[in-house]
Amino acid sequence: MTSRHSGGQYDKNGTLILGERPADLQRTPLHKQLRRALNRDHFTCLKTLGYWQHYALYRGLGSPLRSHFRLRDLELSESPRKTDVIIHVRLCKTQNHYKLYTYENYFRHVFARLDNWRGRVKVCAACDAARPGVVRDLVKHLNATVVSPRIRGDGRGRSVEADFAYLARATRLVVTESTYSWWAAYVGQATEVHAPGVGTVPVPADERRYVFHDIASRRYWGRWDPAAREIRYPDARRRGDDDDDAIPMGFGVGHPSFKAAFPAAPSWDK
Repeated sequence: MTSRHSGGQYDKNGTLILGERPADLQRTPLHKQLRRALNRDHFTCLKTLGYWQHYALYRGLGSPLRSHFRLRDLELSESPRKTDVIIHVRLCKTQNHYKLYTYENYFRHVFARLDNWRGRVKVCAACDAARPGVVRDLVKHLNATVVSPRIRGDGRGRSVEADFAYLARATRLVVTESTYSWWAAYVGQATEVHAPGVGTVPVPADERRYVFHDIASRRYWGRWDPAAREIRYPDARRRGDDDDDAIPMGFGVGHPSFKAAFPAAPSWDK
């Protein structure tokens, strides 16, 4: 997975373009280009397309990515406290969210077991809390506060860059199925990230700071088990229990969901 030239290609804005098109697969692997760029290049933006968003491509690069982009250099109008729990909502209206990350399906199960969250929940989303939807439910049930961070000196007011930097500064994050918040969590400083355990976004299964929740199978609070090489959901029932919807205790390397979410890491030597 590559760019047009082995050293990467830059546009007029200083953006490093990686894996811009399928025809670029004939040259240097994307993961090797990315590591090389992080070690020696000076770019202001990393541009890639959605179909390169596999965790295996970025596995082990979290620290250099965080160091390179230096998100703390931005001066925000407000920043999360270390004790705050920050929620990112991808889409505002429940019926428009293709995976239905609602309060009842997702957030209720996360906060039922979360420690020390009362009075500390903040929602980062471009939503009107007065309108029906996920954000209004979070304000109602969790007494959450909706935040509107801004980059000081930026005349645009609120921006996606400000929201991203705010999320990246959170210590405790709860995210939904969103590549935007996935990147904010991965390159950010969070020590506790609650995230989808399966789906269309990467699943950084072996990172200890992540706790996984699978709303489709109603499995919550899964953690990576390095010995079993699987995400284990301790509250899930085994097959054969009385409930017809009983599910396995975890899913391992042979499970289709695992293969899609956590492909084998590439060799850095190829």
